[in-house]
Amino acid sequence: MTKVLGISAFCHDSAGITERGLALWGKLPLPLRKAVGNFLFHRQAVVSRLFPDRMRVVRVKWGIPKGMKMELNLRWERHFFLGVYEGKVQAALKRFVHPGMTVYNLGAHIGFFALGMHKLIHPGGQVLAFEPSPRVRERLLRNLSLNGLENKVRVESYAMGNADEIADFSEGLGYSQGRFIDLPAGRCGSIFPVDCRRLDTYVAGGGPPPDFVLMDVEHAEDRVIRGMAGILDEFHPGVILEIHSGEKKRQVWEELVSHQYILAELSSLWEHQPRKEEEYGHYLAVPGKLRKEKMCV
Repeated sequence: MTKVLGISAFCHDSAGITERGLALWGKLPLPLRKAVGNFLFHRQAVVSRLFPDRMRVVRVKWGIPKGMKMELNLRWERHFFLGVYEGKVQAALKRFVHPGMTVYNLGAHIGFFALGMHKLIHPGGQVLAFEPSPRVRERLLRNLSLNGLENKVRVESYAMGNADEIADFSEGLGYSQGRFIDLPAGRCGSIFPVDCRRLDTYVAGGGPPPDFVLMDVEHAEDRVIRGMAGILDEFHPGVILEIHSGEKKRQVWEELVSHQYILAELSSLWEHQPRKEEEYGHYLAVPGKLRKEKMCV
């Protein structure tokens, strides 16, 4: 069995980080912890020297997967350890994902959100984690296993898109940021074939219909939305998606509108229409029949 890295060991391995400091950190208000965490995250070069450059098993300190075990390199992945990764997405998931739901995690990466959503849907719900990159999926399976969830979270190797085919996939800008090779930065890193599926095909083949979908699919969000047209029309799931460019936003918005969905900025939850100057962000998509005030409960 692998020993979980506790506070004392962490402090021993990380020069300048003391046990007293972590205790004081835990007493800070959550908004302040998030602000400081994000500040440190964007100053990697300086802060990284305080953390060990090797893989260790730790418990996530805050956020929706708080208390869950993850095997991380604390020098480069401390935002997962601290639980400050994509705070707006975490807050929205806490608001919209409930016990008993079936949730899809597209682009599940190493499992931060899969672990967190398992806590949100328990008891009675189900998490399906889709990760096509073999090296990343190996870490995802490892993190699930550390928490005894290898038989409770379903892991699929499909890449999601708008066609059922074998497609060329790349490790992109880093082995943990895989994408189709025709997308931006798609020809960086090694290239390998993946089994691509439309979500409509996956559900028609026996997959449980989703109540909620979280997707981070590295510039393929418009393709995934087109590939789940039947699901949008029949099952009306909520969707949180990361949109990577203004053009992608326009394409996603047009497709969602054709299915009577509205798109809302995740930070405000106000209905949104794309503007050219906006290029990146997280958004919530819900059926248009839901009134905006209901989105804020």
